[in-house]
Amino acid sequence: MPSASAAHPPPLFSLPDVLMLLVALVWGTSYGVSKQALAYYPVLGFLAVRFVCTFLLLLPALWVARPVERRNAIGAGLPLGGLLLAIMLCETFGVAHTKAANAAFLISLCIVLTPFAEWWLLQRKPGGTALVCASVSLLGAALLGGGPGARLGFGNALMLAAAVLRAVIVCLTSRMMWKRPAPALALTAVQTGVVGFGCLALVLVMPGTLPPLPTAPPFWIAAAYLALGCAGCFSRVPCPRPAETRPGPIPRGARWRGRLPAKCAASARPA
Repeated sequence: MPSASAAHPPPLFSLPDVLMLLVALVWGTSYGVSKQALAYYPVLGFLAVRFVCTFLLLLPALWVARPVERRNAIGAGLPLGGLLLAIMLCETFGVAHTKAANAAFLISLCIVLTPFAEWWLLQRKPGGTALVCASVSLLGAALLGGGPGARLGFGNALMLAAAVLRAVIVCLTSRMMWKRPAPALALTAVQTGVVGFGCLALVLVMPGTLPPLPTAPPFWIAAAYLALGCAGCFSRVPCPRPAETRPGPIPRGARWRGRLPAKCAASARPA
C-alpha cells in the first residue's frame, strides 16, 4: 500500500521558493532599471532617493521591534550599512560604466566567492565543489571581459569589487547576528538608512551640487520599482543576509538569488 507521502509528493516549488524567486527577479532586473534611471540623475542622487524611500518604508519594522532587538539592529546595522554603502557605490557606478547584463553576471560571482570569505572570516574551509565552481565562474568572468588579452574596464572592475564585498557582508552579517540577534526587517531598515543618508552626506562634502530632481516619469517609475519592490520582497520573506547566519553550505535562498544574471540579461537592453 503506497504511503501518504508517495500518494501526495511534495510540490516542486513551495511558497517560500516562489517568493525567493521574486526576490531574485527584482534584484536581477534592478541593474537594467538602475541603468535607465542613471540617464536622468547622477549616481549619488539616485541612490539617495532609492534608499531613503526604502528606509522610510521599512522604518515601522524598526519602530515596533522590542528595545533589545532595536538596539541589536542599530548596533549591527550601522557598520553593515557602511559596508552596504560601499557595495552600492561600486555597483551603481559600475553599472553606469558597463552593460547591465555584464553587471548582473559579474555580481553573481559573490555566490561562489562566499565560501572563500567564510574560510577567511569564519574559518569554514570550502570543499572541492566550491573550488570547481569558483574556477568555472572566474573563467566565465574572464571570457565576459573579452578573453586573456582584454582589459577589465572600469565598470567591470567595480562590479567585481562589489561581488567581493557582497561575499564579505554575508559572512560579517553571519558573525554579527550570532552575537546580536535582530529581526531581518529592522536590520535592513538601519542598513538602507545608512546607505540613503550616507549618499546625501557624500553629496554635501563633495565639490559641486546635485541638479534638481528630475521630473521625467521613467526616473520615478524606476525609483518606485526599486524601493517598493525591494521593501515588498523583504516584507514577504526573511532578509537573505540574516538567514545566512546558520552554519553549513550556501542556503537555498542564496542559490535562488544566483539566478539573477539570467533575469537581468533577459531584461536589460544592450548598452
